[in-house]
Amino acid sequence: MQSMNMIKGGLVFFALAAGAGLVRPAVARSDSMLAAPRKDVRWSGLTVNRDARVEVAQDSNIYLSKTATGSLIVKPGAGIGFAFERPRGTIGIGYDLQLLLYGRYSRGNNAVHQTGTLQAGYEFRKDSRVAVTDRFMSTTDQASNELTGRTRRNQNNAGLDVDAALGRKQFIGIAVDHVLHRYLDAKLSDIMDRGELTIAPRAGLLIGPKTRGYLKFALGNTAYDDKKLKKDSSTQNYLAGVNGEISARITGTAEAGFFTRSYKDSSTIFADPKPSPTVNVGLKWVAPRGVNVALSASRGMAEAVWGRYSVSTGVNLGVGKNFGPKLTAGIVGGFSSDAYEERSGAAKSRRTDRITQGGVNVGYEVRKNIRLKLADLYRARGSDFEEFKYSDNVVTARVFAAF
Repeated sequence: MQSMNMIKGGLVFFALAAGAGLVRPAVARSDSMLAAPRKDVRWSGLTVNRDARVEVAQDSNIYLSKTATGSLIVKPGAGIGFAFERPRGTIGIGYDLQLLLYGRYSRGNNAVHQTGTLQAGYEFRKDSRVAVTDRFMSTTDQASNELTGRTRRNQNNAGLDVDAALGRKQFIGIAVDHVLHRYLDAKLSDIMDRGELTIAPRAGLLIGPKTRGYLKFALGNTAYDDKKLKKDSSTQNYLAGVNGEISARITGTAEAGFFTRSYKDSSTIFADPKPSPTVNVGLKWVAPRGVNVALSASRGMAEAVWGRYSVSTGVNLGVGKNFGPKLTAGIVGGFSSDAYEERSGAAKSRRTDRITQGGVNVGYEVRKNIRLKLADLYRARGSDFEEFKYSDNVVTARVFAAF
């Protein structure tokens, strides 16, 4: 599950990692709008962003299983965002809708995804800011075969970030994030419904004109609704990082450290995991001759159904080039793994899944607010268990319009 998120994050070569302690954009739009042409409508401090898009994909393995089943998928969508800006603060609200329409086995795979976003930021003094966010998603997880439907679930991400300058170079801050997971299927709800709270204070120095170094301690708590699962845990992350313009052409975030986890209810079978390294990197290099390079890397712990947790590691690299003012082309590649440190059920050995991917994409700007994109992505998963292996190829054509 965690690896899939890392893979999706690595596909867009121009994506940047969010800066530690920096206020997020207040305009609440869909993710697609953040990486595409915009046409804003403004009225006295109010900005309105609207988009419509259609994506057509041929997926060779819609169930991501060893026995491949292919289908054509049409994904129409639309989004709208409102932002009100004042000299020291902004507030934004957005809504996004996307349909999934399958050519085969449509009854179990068609879905409606909806996302609502609220963001606000305020600069309470020079170089000191507070930001709040809330993002609600009504979404689905992929079906595993033609006899089962997609898993419907709701997720809410709420966050608070405060960043305060103590002088010309020193700063302190704190980030508080809460994620609530709710599955609409009763069987999955019993084993997956949970809340995740993270509190992360930080302190640092301005080590360059637009570069900050910092130390951060993140305390996480995961609480399952069903206490009989005995999966409630506490995770501690100890991190050192750098953020901002790392050099004249490189921007982003790089942080590393180690994490520990302890479980509230001790297991008679498994011990608590040992301390382990953790990494979070998101860098963009604006190279000469119109080339953009993006690197992302991460290592951390994720919740799991197979055992109590997995250690997820991922690296993605994307290279894009502008060919004139309208045409772009890029290549992407990546590797990720999920190491399940504990055995599950009757399994006699531990499980590790490894996903390798690679692809190409071409984009063309028809007008400043209309963009076309073609992409081909291949990915394959290897595993210690035969039933978890698969290969998949997705060819996609996409039209995006902002208005």
